[in-house]
Amino acid sequence: MSEERIQELKDNIVEASKQLMVEVLRRDANLHEKGELQLLGEDYEEIDYLWPRASHQLGIAWNFYDEWIYARDHNFMSPYNLRKDEWPEYARHIADHLIADTEITDQKLLVNFDYSQRSSCTGALKSLFRRGKK
Repeated sequence: MSEERIQELKDNIVEASKQLMVEVLRRDANLHEKGELQLLGEDYEEIDYLWPRASHQLGIAWNFYDEWIYARDHNFMSPYNLRKDEWPEYARHIADHLIADTEITDQKLLVNFDYSQRSSCTGALKSLFRRGKK
């Protein structure tokens, strides 16, 4: 397979991943605001193992989504200084950046969900620890 074809396939995966994340973030923002919190993250297991973290934006989006589900599971008591009503707003903000293909620059999002700024094992250890707590 040619290098060009491989790159084309990678680009298609990233674009499909962005579309999926936008749909999930917007849907779950609506569910959250309707008070249907039990439905938040209903597709998590189906998309988690497929999720390519092929771009900086998608990494932040995925980390945000993962932590949103965690916050919901813990009555929105999370270390991120986000009020319960802020999660849907930030979800839409991230979705808008994904659609526009622009970098996420909101400092609150970057500080809390840009794991590339942390040591390489911090996010992985946190995720392993948290998953065992559900």
